[in-house]
Amino acid sequence: MKKDVLILTGAGQIAMAIARRVGYEKKIVIGDKNVDNAKAISTIMNNAGFDVEAVEIANSSKGALITGSDFLIDGGATAAYFYGHLKAEV
Repeated sequence: MKKDVLILTGAGQIAMAIARRVGYEKKIVIGDKNVDNAKAISTIMNNAGFDVEAVEIANSSKGALITGSDFLIDGGATAAYFYGHLKAEV
């Protein structure tokens, strides 16, 4: 079964609320500069039945932003291959 992918940056209560609202039956990737925050949200949502993966997205330097972009492009394309098509949710 292919899934759409929802990518969120910032692992806080608002991000979790958004993911719960629009992430049903989607692969959810939650990124945060503090990976422990992303893991905490991921654990809560996985326990609630969502398919969530936590990643670290550092934004303190230009190099880190490039690495984060590489993840979104490469990881997103890989996730699209395994989980379904990527599309914008508005």
